[in-house]
Amino acid sequence: KDHSSHSSKPRHRLYTCLIHFTSSLVFVSCKMTKGKKKLTTPSSEPAALSAGGDDYAAAFLACSSQMVDTLKQLSDSLDKKGKSKSVDLELNVNVDLLKLKRLNRYALMDLAKATDSLEGAKKSVDQASLDLQNLLYEKEHLQREIQMAKELQCKELTSLQAAEGEDVVVSMGKPKTQEEHKANLDRLAGRLEKRRELKRTLEEVEEEKKRLIQENSQKKEFLASLPHHLQQLNAASEPLRKYMKLSAGNQDREKYDAARTLLCKELYVVFCNLVSFGEDVCTVSCVRFSPKIKAWFAETNGEDYKSDEVEVLRPHAHSVSWSLVNGEVVKFNYLPDLHIITVESATPMLNLFPSDAGVSTPNATNHHAYPDYNGGDGIVLPPKDVMPARPFVWAQWIGGMYFAVKEGTRVEPSIRTIVKMVKMRVRAYKTL
Repeated sequence: KDHSSHSSKPRHRLYTCLIHFTSSLVFVSCKMTKGKKKLTTPSSEPAALSAGGDDYAAAFLACSSQMVDTLKQLSDSLDKKGKSKSVDLELNVNVDLLKLKRLNRYALMDLAKATDSLEGAKKSVDQASLDLQNLLYEKEHLQREIQMAKELQCKELTSLQAAEGEDVVVSMGKPKTQEEHKANLDRLAGRLEKRRELKRTLEEVEEEKKRLIQENSQKKEFLASLPHHLQQLNAASEPLRKYMKLSAGNQDREKYDAARTLLCKELYVVFCNLVSFGEDVCTVSCVRFSPKIKAWFAETNGEDYKSDEVEVLRPHAHSVSWSLVNGEVVKFNYLPDLHIITVESATPMLNLFPSDAGVSTPNATNHHAYPDYNGGDGIVLPPKDVMPARPFVWAQWIGGMYFAVKEGTRVEPSIRTIVKMVKMRVRAYKTL
């Protein structure tokens, strides 16, 4: 605003500096566009602002040239006092400066984008180079492994070579044609499937092995704990054994062993059942076949007498003698051919239970096994004065044999009740 002479020299210097600055910009723009076609100045501001690369250089050159021309005109238009005669030229210079600043800002922004894109491309190239190095390293490793596998001598390759009649490594080393390559792939696929099946079988066997090992460990633990449990059971059963007069000593064991050796299984069951009640004494005694039975058969059948029929009633060589407290002895015999147990005692045991007189055999299969016995009449037992031992049904129960009984016969499988009834019958007979 001050138009005095003092401000003319500084303003002239300012214009001179601007001229030099724009000239430098023109020189730089010319360097940027050196060797290329001369670019025209953008006709419009949006086109200049959206330019990039060489277009920025052309825009810089056009704007700088225009600004130099304007500054020259402005310098020529100064009067002696340093005052410009044209205000429009000053405005044009300011506008050109703003355009240069805007173009510089856009150029820096594009430079930053290009730098970021370059960094991304460098990273991609570095990653690709790293992947390539990894692949090359893996390739060398596989080549070394293949060479080691080819040089390895093992029994499996020998067995495969013997089975297929050719060298496995050589035949699968370098396929020459596509068919050979496909055959090698099929062969490898078959071997892979076999190995998978073997692996599944191995896993099943391993699971079975683990299960058996676990079961064995559990059984071992159970067996290891048996002595302790047996001691507890022995201590818990002590009152019961005292009540039944049983003992786990050697004497009782020897008695049981001797009875098991001499007796048949039916009489041994009778022996064990009677000994379990404790207050009575049971022993094993020998039995002789009574000659009265032979005489009775000979007298009854006459000329039709057969010695084989008499042998059917021959008892086992040993019997069980049950000695009661009052001196009564009850003997239990066993007839092997008829598979029945007979009872012999001085006290009559007739009808100890209803419909149990001991007259006929309780085993109904005897009549079917011997249809021609006694002239076709079936099994007929001699009377009591000839054969004192009678096959009562309750005697079969004590021996563990339960035959089908006639209708109306009471079934009483309780050994305790049978022993109680026998004792009551003996006591009542002795009292009478």
